[in-house]
Amino acid sequence: MTPNVRRNEQLEVGGARSRNRLVAAALSLSLLLTALVVAALALPVTALAAGEHDSHSNGWTEFTAGTTTLSGGSYYLSGDVEYTGTESITVSGEVILCLNGQELDLKGQHISVGSGASLTLCDCSTGGVLTGGSDIHGGGVYVGGGGTFTMTGGNITGNTAAAGGGVYVDEGGTFTMEGGSINNNTTTSGGGGGVMINEGTFTLSGGSITGNATNDETFGFGGGVCLYGTFYLSGDAIIQGNTKAGTADNLYLGWQVINITGPLGKNTHIGVNAENVPRSFISGWSDNMAGENPADYFSSDGDAWGIGLNTAGDVVLGNLCTIITQPADKSVIEGETATFTVNATGSELLSYQWQQRVDNGNNWTNIASANAAEYTTGKTTMDMSGNQYRCVVTGDGGAVISDPATLTVTHTHKPSSDWSSDADGHWHACAACGDRLDYAAHSPKVEGAQSATCTEEGYIGDTVCSVCGYAIAKGETIPATGHSFTSYAPNGDATCTEDGTETAACDNGCGATDTRSDEGSALGHDWSEPAWRWSDDGEEFVASFACENDPSHTLELTAAPTSEVASEPTCTEPGTTRYRAEVELDGVTYAAEATAADIPARGHKFEDGVCTVCGAKDEGYVAPQRPDPRPEPEPVETDPELPTTGDATAVGLLGAFACGGAALAIGAALRRRSR
Repeated sequence: MTPNVRRNEQLEVGGARSRNRLVAAALSLSLLLTALVVAALALPVTALAAGEHDSHSNGWTEFTAGTTTLSGGSYYLSGDVEYTGTESITVSGEVILCLNGQELDLKGQHISVGSGASLTLCDCSTGGVLTGGSDIHGGGVYVGGGGTFTMTGGNITGNTAAAGGGVYVDEGGTFTMEGGSINNNTTTSGGGGGVMINEGTFTLSGGSITGNATNDETFGFGGGVCLYGTFYLSGDAIIQGNTKAGTADNLYLGWQVINITGPLGKNTHIGVNAENVPRSFISGWSDNMAGENPADYFSSDGDAWGIGLNTAGDVVLGNLCTIITQPADKSVIEGETATFTVNATGSELLSYQWQQRVDNGNNWTNIASANAAEYTTGKTTMDMSGNQYRCVVTGDGGAVISDPATLTVTHTHKPSSDWSSDADGHWHACAACGDRLDYAAHSPKVEGAQSATCTEEGYIGDTVCSVCGYAIAKGETIPATGHSFTSYAPNGDATCTEDGTETAACDNGCGATDTRSDEGSALGHDWSEPAWRWSDDGEEFVASFACENDPSHTLELTAAPTSEVASEPTCTEPGTTRYRAEVELDGVTYAAEATAADIPARGHKFEDGVCTVCGAKDEGYVAPQRPDPRPEPEPVETDPELPTTGDATAVGLLGAFACGGAALAIGAALRRRSR
C-alpha cells in the first residue's frame, strides 16, 4: 500500500468519525428538546391561569367548530367559532378555555362540566364571548355534582335555559367567579336568569352579573342569581339591573345567607330579595365590615323593605324605620358646642344611638349616653375639627343608619411674632391654624455689594426683603478689572542677547508695576569674518568668530575638510593637495582652502643611464664593456622536404606530439583509477 493510499484511508476514517460525532450531538439535542416539551406539557394547567399567559404557543390547542370534548389541557379560540356538534361540549380533567377576544357560538348546545372535571374560562384579550347556548339547565355552562367552574374573564351572554340562563350549578357543584361578566341571559320557566345555584356553592369576588332576566312570574326567582345553596362574597362585585317579569330582581335568597369572607370593595353593589322577610340575611358582617353601613353595599329589590342593622348588629332586610331628616354639618368657634339632630319615623317606638368617627378613621364608635334624636358635643377644640357624627335609629323591623355629618371647628387667630415668607411675600402665621395674617409683598433692598479691584472680584449684592429678610435673589460676582499699564519708560538697553526693557506703574493707582521689553529688541551677534586654522590633531579646520558688537562674544566652529590633488608629484618635486572646508553660522556659509605639498616626489627610474620617466641622464652612469663579436656563420643548403636539425618548425611539431601522447596516457591512467 502506498503512503498516499494510506493517508486517504485515514482521512476517510476521520471523516466517518466526525460524521458519527455530529449525529450523536444532533440526537442529544433532539432528546433535550423533547424532554423540555414533555416537561412543559406536564405542568399543571393551573400554572396557565387566566391573565398569566400572553400567547398560545406553548402547549395550547386550538378550539375548532368540531371540538366536542375538552379533556385535560389548555384550549383557545383563534377566531370566531360556530359550534357544529349535535351534543353538549363535555369537559373532563383540568381544562382552561381562553376566548382570546373571539366569539364562541354554541348553536343551541352548552358546555357541561361533570364530576371530577374543572373548567377555567378566561380571556387574554378583550371582548371574548360565550353565546348562543340553550338547554334545560344552564344555557351557557352546566356544572354537575363534583364539577368545578372558575370564571376569570370573558363574557357569558345571550344564552337561554329553563333555569340558569347563563350558568347552572347543580347539587355538589362549585362555581367561582373572579372576573368577567354574565349578562343578557334569560330563563323561560325557572329561576336564575344569570346564575342558578341548586344546592351547589357559589363564590363571588369580582365581575358583574347584569341585564339578565327570568320571565316566569311564579317560579322564576332571581333575575340575576337564584340562590338555593352556599354563597361566599368578598371583593368588588356587582349584581344589578336584573329583572323578573320586568321588575327589579337581582339576588334571590331562599333559606340561605350571604357569607362575607373578606372586605367588600367600594364598587360592590348588590340588589337583594328573599324569602321570609323580615330576616337577617348576612353572616360575617361584623368580622369584615365593622363600622360600615350595609345600605352602602346592598339595596332592597322590594319597595316595602329596607336594609340596616338591628340592635344585635346583624344586617337585616325588613320593614325598617325611615329617616326623614339627616344630620347636618356644623361649624363652630373653638370652645363652643355643636348640636346634631336626626328626624326619623317608624311603626313603633324608636331608639337612638349616636356614633362618632375621629381622626378621619374608618371605625365608628358609640357615644356614651347619646341616645336621643339630638346630640350636643361638649366644648369643642381644634383637634375635633373634621370629626364625623351619625345616628343609628332602630325600630321594630331593624335599624337604619343616618348619613354622617362633619364638625368644623374654627378659632380666633393668634399670629406668631416671627415672619413667614415665600417668593411672593411675607406674613405672620396663626399659631393655631397656620392661616396667613397681614400678608404683604416683599420690599427689596440690596446687601453685600462690593466693587471689583485690579486683582479682587467684586459682588453686585444680594436682593433681600427689608421687612422680613427673605432672600429674593442671589447676587453675582463682578470679575476683577485687571491692571492697566500704559505709561512705560525705558529701563535698560538692548545687548546682543537681551532685549531692552521699559517699566510702567498701574493706571488704576493700585501700586503695581510692569516691566516689558521695549522696541529695542536684542541686537544679536554681528560676526566678523572667521580666522581659520588647523585643529591640534590636524584633522579639521577651525573657524574662529568674534562679535563686532561685543568682542568678548567669540565662537569656534569646526569642519572636516574635503581634499583633491592640486598638482602631481614629479621625479624630483613633491605633489600638492588642496583642502577645503565650510561652516555655516546664522544662515551664512564661510569657506576656507589650504594647499600642502604632502605628495612625495616619485624619484628617477634609470635604465642604461637614462630616466625612463623624465629622460634625465645619470651623470655617474658607466656603460659595460663587451667582447669582440664572433664571425657570422656561413649558410648551408638543405633539403626542403626534411627539417634540418636547426628547423624550429620540426622541433615544435615533435614537441606537440610528445605533449599530446603524454596527455592521453595521463587521462587513461586517471580513468582506471576512478573505476
